[in-house]
Amino acid sequence: LVVMGNPPYSVSSTNKGEWIEGLMNTYKEAVRSERNIGPLSDDYIKFIRFAQDRIERTEQGIVAFITNHAYLSGLIHRGMREQLTRAFNNIYILNLHGNAISGDVNPNGGIDENVFDIRQGVSIILMVKEKDGEELSKISYFDLWGSRDFKYSFLSESDIITTPWQALEPHLPHYFFQPIDLSLSNELVDAPRLVEIFGTGTPKKDQGKRWGSGVKTNRDRLLTDIDRKNLVARIQLLANNEIPDDVIRTQFDLEDGRYWDTSRERQKIRNENWRQNTVAYLYRPFDKRWVSYQPNLIEIGRGGASKFVMRHMLRANLSLCAMRQVVGDPFHHAFVSNSINDINILANHHVSQASFPLYIYSFENDSNQKQNSWLNESVWQPDKTNQGRIPNLSPDFITGLEAKLGLRFQPIQRAVEEGEFGPEDVFYYLYAILHSPTYRQRYAEFLKIDFPRVPLTSDPALFRALAAL
Repeated sequence: LVVMGNPPYSVSSTNKGEWIEGLMNTYKEAVRSERNIGPLSDDYIKFIRFAQDRIERTEQGIVAFITNHAYLSGLIHRGMREQLTRAFNNIYILNLHGNAISGDVNPNGGIDENVFDIRQGVSIILMVKEKDGEELSKISYFDLWGSRDFKYSFLSESDIITTPWQALEPHLPHYFFQPIDLSLSNELVDAPRLVEIFGTGTPKKDQGKRWGSGVKTNRDRLLTDIDRKNLVARIQLLANNEIPDDVIRTQFDLEDGRYWDTSRERQKIRNENWRQNTVAYLYRPFDKRWVSYQPNLIEIGRGGASKFVMRHMLRANLSLCAMRQVVGDPFHHAFVSNSINDINILANHHVSQASFPLYIYSFENDSNQKQNSWLNESVWQPDKTNQGRIPNLSPDFITGLEAKLGLRFQPIQRAVEEGEFGPEDVFYYLYAILHSPTYRQRYAEFLKIDFPRVPLTSDPALFRALAAL
């Protein structure tokens, strides 16, 4: 049996039948703890799962697809890759690149074009099943860069025998379908990840409370501006009862859809103190703007971690902005904000970006008591001089750092005593490490595939010197 084709790429899949959704559970089981596994429901992945099922039923055969190439190294695709390496004897991957969304760069210099008239990079996968076995699949990989004409020529003149494949070893836990150099893994095995450093409780208990993905308005031209007066005037028009919805749609070129209904959103603005919701906004690094920040108005912010993290940035605070996964560019994706920030602050593809606030505040008269329970459950005592805030730092991490440095942590800003260190000392140390050229170069491969791990020094003088920088 041969299953072949070019299945559709659609993350908003309408193919939600009980049968295929049941099959998809095998790809999703390994990543249930992830915050967003929506991309695993993309149609092309469902077609791969369908094809795998057909071949497993006949016990031998070939799958030959050209698809979106995001699954080759995507973190949430690791369960999918593991299932495929266990289901087939041989897997051949011809990465055709051409990804204009993530900014793939041809390492050989020159252009890199897509083989289709799309922005999403693509790849060909050939999967062969001849017999059942306990061994993982043999994986063969090849990169094809260059112009569209060059790629067409290569594909016309080459075959599976003449292609100079590179053998890949499928490694736990990611099973990457792309070459990743993990030779320095032992050096970082004990270094904590950012998501283990930030948080007021245990990582499992505090999942989703420590960091968020930033603000996504879906209407940047309408809801943000570099000039506060212009933004206020625009929102004032939206709130005006005397102006019909049709006039507003025409004037601001608005289309009603899944995340925006002009009549509904205008009523939301009227129901809130929209002037008070006009706040400072870090749109891109050094690009400071203003946003009409009304969490029930924008897409990301309607609920969930992003909403409850970003509101802590409406008070005196700092947040560390970082990437979980970097595609194409070398790692330079670390920044600091003292206001709420855009979801795309570090790159124009938001799925791997996060903001880690340094402090968590108490919100009195909050209908969501669960959020205030962070403070009640925390080992840190609220800072009475700063609106009852506490450091958003994991107690386990701080205990380990105290032992390593031989210093005592005090949870109020920066420490002043010789034998102490405070939250901002930790924050500035982390930022210094993430900007170290040696760190970025030595651990370049690791910085592509997960949130940064930060090596910790046991030298108090070095710790203070880096924090001072």
